[in-house]
Amino acid sequence: MAQNYVYGYNRGMKYDAILVLGRGVYKDGSTSESAKSTVEKAVELFNDGLSDRIIFSGKWTYTLDYTPPTTEARAMANYAQSLGLPENATLLEEDSYTTVTNAYFIKKDLLIPNNWKRVVLVSIYPMSQRAHWTLGLIFGPEYTCDLINTDFTFPPETIKEKEAKEKEKLEYGKKFCQLHDLIPGDHETIFRLTEEDLDKNWRKS
Repeated sequence: MAQNYVYGYNRGMKYDAILVLGRGVYKDGSTSESAKSTVEKAVELFNDGLSDRIIFSGKWTYTLDYTPPTTEARAMANYAQSLGLPENATLLEEDSYTTVTNAYFIKKDLLIPNNWKRVVLVSIYPMSQRAHWTLGLIFGPEYTCDLINTDFTFPPETIKEKEAKEKEKLEYGKKFCQLHDLIPGDHETIFRLTEEDLDKNWRKS
């Protein structure tokens, strides 16, 4: 993977956008506490002048058994605006349903059209490693994608389970890349092949 996909971020850099990926949306249209922590950190970074905009990404996961009244992106944006984020600094990506599609639609619909090449992801442990790796795979070496984790922590009884699940998903993704000789930055091919894999092995009929 490209060397510019590093953990941490450059406090002296002006990023084209701060990225926040969805962490769920409930039946009442609210979002999770972990998602709120990423929104709060993103707004803090915006107020510090790290970027002039925040991209909130996510429709909802394809595994939901109900239809939420709003998207993950909109739920997070609403919370951000309640914290004082200006509406004109808010951008939404509301089509994605996996981490791969988060990255794909952000790149295709927002980064490429605006020629934005420097972004920073705000995430939480232990999801951050896989999310950051996935963005690097989809964006490719022409992009700088840095990472900052929030201080949010899951309860002790669930963190081990989440760590194991994230490790399994990351290993699966890396093996999938090797199997198909995927080239970082070839977002259309990666999107097509992962959609085929999702339909074959993961998505419920």
